[in-house]
Amino acid sequence: MTDWNDLSARGGRVSHDLVGWVMWDERAKAGLGELGFPNTGVWIVAWRLAGLGNTPHPVAAAMTYSIHP
Repeated sequence: MTDWNDLSARGGRVSHDLVGWVMWDERAKAGLGELGFPNTGVWIVAWRLAGLGNTPHPVAAAMTYSIHP
């Protein structure tokens, strides 16, 4: 059985490293563009979901609840 509390905690820790990397490192921003993200402002999606891995879609939706067009 998956321990969702542990998974969420790990995701939170990993996401902080990713945010720093994507927001401040020029090479990281360029690399993100090369991966198909022309607007590096979409980093928040990666930030919130990076540490979750293969997770059910309701969990992914909960992690991105405040991102709405």
